[in-house]
Amino acid sequence: MNEEHQRLRIIFAKGENLRYISHLDLARAWERTLRRAGIPLAYSQGYHPHPKMVFAGALPVGCTGAAEVLDVILTQPMPPRRVLRGLAHRLPDGLTVVDATPVYRRAPALPTLLYGADYEIAIETRLSVEDARSQCQALLARDAISRKFRGKSYDLRPRIDDLKVDRVNHNYLLVQMDLAAGERGTARPEEVLDELGWAEWLYRCHRRRLRFAFDKS
Repeated sequence: MNEEHQRLRIIFAKGENLRYISHLDLARAWERTLRRAGIPLAYSQGYHPHPKMVFAGALPVGCTGAAEVLDVILTQPMPPRRVLRGLAHRLPDGLTVVDATPVYRRAPALPTLLYGADYEIAIETRLSVEDARSQCQALLARDAISRKFRGKSYDLRPRIDDLKVDRVNHNYLLVQMDLAAGERGTARPEEVLDELGWAEWLYRCHRRRLRFAFDKS
C-alpha cells in the first residue's frame, strides 16, 4: 500500500429507509457518497477498477443496523472531522455516520477480525415470555442443530452464543440474539427463528452491534 494512503474506519447506521436494499447497493451508495463529498477514495488497478472499501460483514436484507463498520482507503490523509463534515449533508436518507477514525494501514482486514453479531428481533405474537424463554432454552440445550445452506450441511448450535427474550408490549416480544459471524461461521437470524418455529410470524430485524476479536482482549 502506498505510504501516503490512509485507512479510515467509518461507523455508520443503516435505517428504515434502506432496510430492503442489498449489500451491493449499499456499497454503491457509499462509493457515490464518498465521491460527492470530495473524499479521495483509492481504487484498484486494472481494466475494472473498484473502490478500496471493506465492510466488516454484510447486513441481511430487511435488517437495520446501529453500528455497521466500513474501512476505506484514501489516497491522501484527511482529518476525521473533515470527513464527517463532508459526509454530513450528502448521505442518502437512511444512512447516518456515527464516527470516523484512522486505523493502522496494515492491520488485518475487518472480516478476518469479525467474531459475532448481536441482533434484536421484534416478533408479533401473543406467546408468553415464559413460553418463549423456555423454547429458547430448549434450543440452547441441544447438542447439535443440523442445517443446510446452499447445499452444504453444518451445525448451527455452535454459532448461537446466547438468546434472551423480553416483552415489548401486548403484541410483541423482543428476542436478543448473540450470534457467531466471520471465520468461525455466520448464523442468520431467520434460521434461528426457523428452528424455534417462529419464522412465519411477522418480525423486524435490527443489528445492534458487531463483535470483533479485539473486543475480547
